Amino acid sequence: MNGAPGGTGTVNTSCSVGGSWGAGAGGQLAIVSGISVPIGGAGANHGALAGGAGEPNAGGGGGGTYANGAPGGSATVYSFTNGNALITYAIQGISDWWLSNVVGKTPSPVTPLLYVYGSGGGGGAGASVNEYAGGGGGGGGGEVIAFGDTVIAGTIDAAGGNGGYDTGNGPGGGGGAGGIVLVFYGPGGLNGTMSLDLAAGGTGVSASAPYWSGLAGQTGVYLATSVTVNG
Repeated sequence: MNGAPGGTGTVNTSCSVGGSWGAGAGGQLAIVSGISVPIGGAGANHGALAGGAGEPNAGGGGGGTYANGAPGGSATVYSFTNGNALITYAIQGISDWWLSNVVGKTPSPVTPLLYVYGSGGGGGAGASVNEYAGGGGGGGGGEVIAFGDTVIAGTIDAAGGNGGYDTGNGPGGGGGAGGIVLVFYGPGGLNGTMSLDLAAGGTGVSASAPYWSGLAGQTGVYLATSVTVNG
């Protein structure tokens, strides 16, 4: 089960107007008690203006010569007390979708389908001639949820992407966060050892000044635990 890690950031050298780029798009995550959401690294600032705020899941973009950076995307986080509660909610959503869309009998109330995905990093401040831009923020980690009566261990790639960098003298971007991997298994257990890549993306290093380097993202989170659903 391999999710694609975030792509390495790139450098835009053709900005024509000053001002911040947009805020990162929001994500949606499901966690259980005790898990923290990994956050992408902030982009580097250039000049005195502020970088964008880091949000739950994604890093903010760096500020430039005349403009502030944009905030990272804020994820909607659904927190459950334990794995049983999360899986029960997810299964109920699938059941209600099937009843509504296949059988044609809509229950009341309807539990929505549980979608999980990470947030986008905030845009770095734009630049015009003779100005410096800010580095873009690193994206927030995505999520993988595996569930089965018996789970056969496999490989899950949930690494964050590296931040972009400027080969000239501009600030670097932040690294993406590693993902969240939740494995829930029933009486059959978890057979074998999971092979995981939850590494955070590396910082975007400025070619001219280390203090213009973005920040690394946070490492991802892994949890494997037994659940009893409807038991």
